[in-house]
Amino acid sequence: MDAALFTKMLSDKNVLDLRKLGYQFPQADIKEFTELLKNGFYHSLPLKDFSGQNLVYLSSIAQVRLSAAKALLTPRNSTKLYGVKAMEEEIASTFTIEQVNFTRDSVRKILSGLAPTDESENRIWGMKKGLEFISDPANQITEETIHHLYEMTIGAYLPEEDRLLPGHFYRHDSVYVIGAKVEHTGFPWQALPERMGELVTFIHEESEINDLLKAALIHFYMTYLHPCFDGNGRMARLMHLWYLVQQGYSSALFVPLSEYINKSRKGYYDAYTLVEENATIGGVVDATPFLAYFIENVYHKLNGALPATQTTEAFQEALSHGQVTEKEKTLWEFVLSAYGDAEVYLQRYLGEDYKAGFLRLVQEARSKTELPVIASINCVVDKGDWIEYATAMADAGASALELNIFIQSTDIHAQARELELNYAEIVGRVAGAVKIPVSVKLPMRLTNVFALSSALLGHGARGVVFFNRFFEPDVDVERMTFVESSPYSEPTELRNVLRMVAICSAVLPQLDLSVSTGVHDGEAVVKALLCGAEAVQVCTAIHQKGFEVIAEMNEYIDRWSERQGFGSLDEFRGRLNFKNDTSAMFQRVQYMKYFPSEAK
Repeated sequence: MDAALFTKMLSDKNVLDLRKLGYQFPQADIKEFTELLKNGFYHSLPLKDFSGQNLVYLSSIAQVRLSAAKALLTPRNSTKLYGVKAMEEEIASTFTIEQVNFTRDSVRKILSGLAPTDESENRIWGMKKGLEFISDPANQITEETIHHLYEMTIGAYLPEEDRLLPGHFYRHDSVYVIGAKVEHTGFPWQALPERMGELVTFIHEESEINDLLKAALIHFYMTYLHPCFDGNGRMARLMHLWYLVQQGYSSALFVPLSEYINKSRKGYYDAYTLVEENATIGGVVDATPFLAYFIENVYHKLNGALPATQTTEAFQEALSHGQVTEKEKTLWEFVLSAYGDAEVYLQRYLGEDYKAGFLRLVQEARSKTELPVIASINCVVDKGDWIEYATAMADAGASALELNIFIQSTDIHAQARELELNYAEIVGRVAGAVKIPVSVKLPMRLTNVFALSSALLGHGARGVVFFNRFFEPDVDVERMTFVESSPYSEPTELRNVLRMVAICSAVLPQLDLSVSTGVHDGEAVVKALLCGAEAVQVCTAIHQKGFEVIAEMNEYIDRWSERQGFGSLDEFRGRLNFKNDTSAMFQRVQYMKYFPSEAK
């Protein structure tokens, strides 16, 4: 074959389909073409085909764009080893690919921690266990752990005839993958231990192969071998993810690869078929068609699937040189906090200096008063920072901690339960790291305040504060810019708190409740105590009226208690909680309550 013809064939769009290439170049000998590829173009792999030859691929064609690698290397914040939403999609897509009956509700039920109640939910539970297993970097890939993963995820739920024999890691008979015809014959079962041993060696050996390509090659070879009677495709996809985790691509756990495979399912199966057909024509198992499929339909889709991060370097540079106006600074703070990069700003500009000053304040307060000093801290999301900061506050002498947790999600697929469970895990880690009481100041807008409060209690929280306030921007319609709104609360905001405290103090009496937001005078304090609060927090009123407002509040409580005939706070605390007063005031939230005559 002359060089010009070879070059023309190599650059042809059908180079990965030898049958079409042969039609286009009838004068060419395809076997001669593949021999030339073997001699200088194919990258040989230490993985054997049926005839004992090494598998190959064309590295010049199988190229992963850097953006895909960046997407998988981007750290993702989560309270769990495995991103819950990604796990849901991975399970749902895997079962869809395999045409396994399931419902989304069942998947969410099992992921929420509930026990399976039927065979379908058992399989979901097994898949969940498998995904959690591979998410732990401590679980290294060996033949033993591969077998363990298979049994917990797939093997335990197969009919007897499809199960592996006791003590056997691999099948003990032949297996065929059948579509419209026999599309693939599994590797001879007698040779599976040797081939799987070579695969594990390949996984752990140093090589020049890109990690993403290597993961896809592992994926392909697992399906090529078909080491089990059933569940081989699922194991291949799990092995793909597992290898990426082992290589440090923890963000792979937040990208449901099977979702992208399912979206291009025909292409996924066609890629396998094309490898088989090419091997028949060219006499070599070339994995390039599968790699090409995976690169284009999965890896190169990742960058667009992940939320773009805000580029803050220019702003930070301008800020450091005093080139940013206060208005611009306020707007940037809002944008960054809304889109998840507030942590960068906080760490750089409010980080160490602010924390050091706060620690000194706690130390000084403890030295000058016998009153309990409660340190209120906020670390955005990162759990390591929460523990470090909380421990430092405890060491500085804080009597208790108040955790100000607020997680702003911009992911339209994120489930409310997933987000709110983040609170519980942060609390659990902090409570386990310090010996002083821990409370949580909750944001106002939650789907189920009481369920979350119960979860916080179960993770070690001693109290809950209703509710936190956050920076809320306003808009100047004339200048069409974001502007700061008032940071202060209004007395009317107390109304939003009273119902929640009254119910929570009844259903979760083990929690100490504190009321914040809208406490401006002594009457507000009494209202909070009647609803079941153990304490109140005052901020705006002190800013507006000075510290003497505290004395005024205490005087009002004393006069009111005397007028009502109470000798202590405990005599009336919680008198109006849900346990003692189940009136419609707790239940009715419709606006028509204000217009009862018109509502008849």
